Amino acid sequence: MARTSDGCPSRHSKPVSGSCGICKKTVCPDCKSPITSDTSGKIICKFCYEDLNNIQKKINESFEVKIEEKIGLIEKISTYLFGAKEKVCDTYNHVGGEILGVCIACRKNVCEKCVMPDKKLSTGGLICRRCCAELYDVQGEISRENKARFIGGLREFFKNLGRTSKLILTLILVVVVVVFICSVAVLWVFYQMCPASFESVTANWRFGNYKYMITQDMPALAYELKERMLFGWNHWGDPHADYDEDLRKKAVEEYKSIFAVEPEENKPLRDINDAISEYKKQLQEQEAARNK
Repeated sequence: MARTSDGCPSRHSKPVSGSCGICKKTVCPDCKSPITSDTSGKIICKFCYEDLNNIQKKINESFEVKIEEKIGLIEKISTYLFGAKEKVCDTYNHVGGEILGVCIACRKNVCEKCVMPDKKLSTGGLICRRCCAELYDVQGEISRENKARFIGGLREFFKNLGRTSKLILTLILVVVVVVFICSVAVLWVFYQMCPASFESVTANWRFGNYKYMITQDMPALAYELKERMLFGWNHWGDPHADYDEDLRKKAVEEYKSIFAVEPEENKPLRDINDAISEYKKQLQEQEAARNK
């Protein structure tokens, strides 16, 4: 695996320190690699070390996945509140791009972004920022961990809030759909039982008076449906109870109290109600004119 040259490891300018653990050739201080550990007794020459780095670089390139970064609403809020999150290196993707060596602690590749530049090791090896913080900067690591936990808690809170909002909106949508289906079913049954009550709705629908149909006819239908249900409940078991007949009697009594005469026997209930409404409308107009 290791390459040979005119100098080391074939000929050494300094006393031999031992043999390379990979190629088994002798190694001196000039051809030792940065990851050589004198305490463990394992020595690797710089040529094998370079070959290992090349192999690791090819593995990293083969495993590197290009992911299109998508910034969601939660990330935008977090960036606005706490600033942009600094990109960090991981096992297969380094921000710096060029691999400088291997960390002596975690044995992972390091680049100029994840290496600790100010930490000088006696062995000449490299150490990454994470391992350096864990080994030497305990208080700083605790502070950074608390900050990361706080920001992560806020991010998780907003994510949970978003999921809760989606759940609530979904439940509201389900309730609205169920209410709409039930309303349509009730109106269909009501239409089968009392088609005369839908004459105004049908006429306005045919002539395109949708606004009047929604604002006037539909509330009137709902009111009539409620009154019919109450009438049926109050006269439960009475075979002679008739809502339409009872309604006509009340309208005739009101008509007699206003005009002092009975309406024609065959006069439709709608005409009776229209006459009463027109009379009340005139009274309101006269009252408004007097108040002016």
